[in-house]
Amino acid sequence: MILVFTPNWIQDLETRYDGRPSYQQPFLFRLARGPELAEERERIEWWVSSLPVEKQPGVIARLRDPSHFHPTYNELLVGHFLRHCGHQPDYERPLGEKKPDWYVSPMKGVPRFVVEVATVYAPKQAQTEKRLWDELQSRLEQIEHCFHLSLNAAPGISLAGKDLRSIVRIVQARLDTLDPEATQPEEVTFEDGDFCVRFTLIPRGTKTRAPIGAAMPVLVQWLSSDRLRKSITRKLHKYPKAKELGIRLVIALAATPDSGFGGDELLDALFGQEQLTVYFDSDTMVGTEMGRDSKGVVAPRLREGKRVVFNRRLSAVIWITQRFSQPARMNVIHNPYANLPLPREAFTGFPNLVVVEQDARSLGLDWVTP
Repeated sequence: MILVFTPNWIQDLETRYDGRPSYQQPFLFRLARGPELAEERERIEWWVSSLPVEKQPGVIARLRDPSHFHPTYNELLVGHFLRHCGHQPDYERPLGEKKPDWYVSPMKGVPRFVVEVATVYAPKQAQTEKRLWDELQSRLEQIEHCFHLSLNAAPGISLAGKDLRSIVRIVQARLDTLDPEATQPEEVTFEDGDFCVRFTLIPRGTKTRAPIGAAMPVLVQWLSSDRLRKSITRKLHKYPKAKELGIRLVIALAATPDSGFGGDELLDALFGQEQLTVYFDSDTMVGTEMGRDSKGVVAPRLREGKRVVFNRRLSAVIWITQRFSQPARMNVIHNPYANLPLPREAFTGFPNLVVVEQDARSLGLDWVTP
């Protein structure tokens, strides 16, 4: 069995990153060493061991590369869920000139399908912003004092262009004016134009100085439906051979730990943004109707007076939610307009959004767990 987290590789990571401040250390460094992530390491080792031996070295190399870790991790996670559904998926099995992430053979009335995994990153600006907040936390935690602190900032407040060292000096100076025997929290405000953050300084109940603990805002970039729509669209036509052979296409979406998206955003990306239509007779409102616009990946659109659905090639979208400190979950949204649909039994044991009723004008969708 070939291991990912070998002692020699971890030692190499420590040589490269151990002397750097935490905000300059990749997540992979914490994953490889943190005792709180031991179970996650075991899962990764198990997933890799489930692959054919000849494919394991390439996968391990990508998992050890900070720039490729998250996409590779998400591919393995999707494979784990597919096996949980009862499938025996093939990883990167050649299909024409391409290699889909997973090829699923027919089983118990479920036709074959391929799964392409798309890892959706936060926008570059949001990634930069998170690094700045991580840097501020790291610099604050280098202060040794008799207090801890908690930082509060309005949503959307940006550290871009701010002097982080100056913020830390102000906090340090305020701490030095406080009585080490104080029992009540104190507040410090830092303002720079329209930028304002408030620090609550919390007594530790001891005169002994030690590195302070800094509680910071949790920054998770919520992804827009437009970003999800683009991620899906980029994958739609990647496998012409699968289309030629009548193999169903499933796209799996997964975010990185510093980003996320919910069911509403994904439904908007697929079926269009919700919108309210108001009907008037002269100046009198006579009715309203909830609907969706036509910008969704599989949303019907009017062409020469007819409703036309594009992207019928897509059979379903898998929605992965995961944080490394919490169990991952999988949901499946079926394309009600697919030329080659998949039965809900393809994803036994997981919530499937499927058509439960329809008429000439609308479809009724609901979550069903087969």
